[in-house]
Amino acid sequence: MTQIKARLREQARHNVRQAILDATRELFAQDGLAGVSMRGVAERIGYTPRTIYLHFTDKDDLLSELIEEDVGRLADQLETSAAAETDPGRRLDAVARAYVAFGLENPHAYEALFLQRSHPLTREAADRQRHVQGQRMWDVLARVVQESGRVAPGLDLPVVSQALRCSLHGVTSLLVLGRTLPGVKWETVVPHLVAGAVGEGHP
Repeated sequence: MTQIKARLREQARHNVRQAILDATRELFAQDGLAGVSMRGVAERIGYTPRTIYLHFTDKDDLLSELIEEDVGRLADQLETSAAAETDPGRRLDAVARAYVAFGLENPHAYEALFLQRSHPLTREAADRQRHVQGQRMWDVLARVVQESGRVAPGLDLPVVSQALRCSLHGVTSLLVLGRTLPGVKWETVVPHLVAGAVGEGHP
């Protein structure tokens, strides 16, 4: 009975913590980072600010956790896309498309993760919190580049992976910020970005 009660308490704590994170994400989507406050989050979920502080020490701590969760969701999407494609060459294109799709499906999360001129977190906190999931995201991309068999001879794999990441970030950023790609669909642009990064020329 004691173990059951302990599990129920832990589940309740987890549910409240997740509700706080979800409310924070909603506030950011609505008002931007400037609109996120501990009091505002508390009001959105019907709790007192004291409850928020029982789970997070301050706004930086809360935003750090949110960033960790969202980078993890991006890593999950890349891993799912990689697992769904059996051909190594096509897998690279699929993962590249999944990266851009994540940004389009989660524009506010992508903006918070990668498009803030002045990040809300201290550099130390951001690096600490984003390391685990950020490394997982990078590992997926680097692995599919290596396994693709498409990298031109003489090119350095880490450099190719970084070049591809930068290219994908560029087109994703344009689309998230509301820019257009006149006359073309982003889905047709991505294979060219991949081909350019790996040194193939045209896909």
